[in-house]
Amino acid sequence: MTNREMVNNYNALFDFQRKEEQYRARTGEQLLRGRIKATYAIRKNMAEFLDKLKPYDDSRNALIAEYRDQDAERKQYEKAMETYRKKMEKNPDAALAEPEPKIIWREGKTEEEYGKKLDELLDIDVEDVNVHMIDPDVLDGVPLSSTEIGVFMFMLR
Repeated sequence: MTNREMVNNYNALFDFQRKEEQYRARTGEQLLRGRIKATYAIRKNMAEFLDKLKPYDDSRNALIAEYRDQDAERKQYEKAMETYRKKMEKNPDAALAEPEPKIIWREGKTEEEYGKKLDELLDIDVEDVNVHMIDPDVLDGVPLSSTEIGVFMFMLR
């Protein structure tokens, strides 16, 4: 499994957990109620991905430090937020969007180079990723859309 696949699968499971919590808040019921094998597999796979993605995260952080001027980014964002706060103080009813952080590239570094190196890092195949598998029938009767079922495809037998 590649770093990209692990990142995508982890994020999909995380998003599913968030949707599951919203479902519980809305209905008062657990979406995967009584399906301990599915719940266990989700948690086990997320923990596995986090563990296996540590070298990826370290390398990505090093890449960010090499290519991006994070101090300049932070200062720019803080300045933009201060301007935003002042505008909101003057007109609390204004429909202003909070400023978005901006990426500031280090001198001599380009977004294109960064993207290529990040893609290379994401495409590295990681050995010994132990995906906990479940049978599809574990999800029978769960009100899932086809998109939500797709989240689980990598872990279905």
